[in-house]
Amino acid sequence: MNIEYIQVGDYMLPAITLSNPKDAPPIGRYGKMRRVFLKKHRSIEYNRLLLTEQLFPHLREVDAIAGERRRSGCPESVIVKEIVCE
Repeated sequence: MNIEYIQVGDYMLPAITLSNPKDAPPIGRYGKMRRVFLKKHRSIEYNRLLLTEQLFPHLREVDAIAGERRRSGCPESVIVKEIVCE
């Protein structure tokens, strides 16, 4: 495996980039809320999803599920509690 490194000050850091397709739909309100929740309260899960490139698909999935529940008449407080902050 060939890893590229970037020198930052006195340190050599691996040049890690995430693939987020340009044609992918943007992350909506509930996906953004989920990202903030994971980053603050579930940092290990957030980092695992981020490093395995599963974060963006997970956020889009959460956003889609929350949007379906919102259209079906589910109250906002229930969506945030059950979907975003599970």
